[in-house]
Amino acid sequence: MAILSPSALISKETPTRHQVAALPYRENAKGDIQVLLLSSRDKHRLIIPKGWCSEIKAWKAAKKGAFAEAGLTGKIEREPIGQFEY
Repeated sequence: MAILSPSALISKETPTRHQVAALPYRENAKGDIQVLLLSSRDKHRLIIPKGWCSEIKAWKAAKKGAFAEAGLTGKIEREPIGQFEY
């Protein structure tokens, strides 16, 4: 699994909360990358398992979120593959 990490929006008035996401993928026998698509239970939208970084490292939070939201286990990369703002 790869980690997606949001860039921090720093404000003195508003505390920043960091959220991370796990992008589940695997490499098949041919060497092709396959991404696991997940859907939400209620509206069946495509989602990425997310977790909050509090006092644990980003990759641990992403791994914990992937298990909690989708029951995913496996190896997780320690470095983010990208970041986003919302």
